[in-house]
Amino acid sequence: MEWANVSKTKDLEIVRAAVDRLDINERDQRGRTPLMLFITNRMPPEAIQMLLDKGAELEAEDKLGDTALKKAVKFKQVEAVTRLLQQGAELDSQHGILASAWNAARNDRTIADLLLETKGAVRLTLSSEEEETVHLFSFML
Repeated sequence: MEWANVSKTKDLEIVRAAVDRLDINERDQRGRTPLMLFITNRMPPEAIQMLLDKGAELEAEDKLGDTALKKAVKFKQVEAVTRLLQQGAELDSQHGILASAWNAARNDRTIADLLLETKGAVRLTLSSEEEETVHLFSFML
């Protein structure tokens, strides 16, 4: 049983057995953890939660510098983003803002808005009052 194979199954019993037997922070050749593999292979949220419940490392980086949160953002895995944030995943990157999960989310307002409560997040969606102010200001130019 290997994480690469487990991450491609949707069978929660296989996942449960792997979580109990394998190292949940093991790395593959690309530096990816099982949590990253589960996210990129679009595993069910319950499978991701099993890893989180066992203490999967949230801030591990693969060889590209991506964390589980950044992968969840890139792959538009809204439920994974929510669960990672609830577990305390950090938005910032030691490599700067361009390498952060927020930067990856900036083109998808739905996901970017999920990150609002996280330290380092910037609000992208304007309120209706702000929209009106911008609209009025554009006429003044």
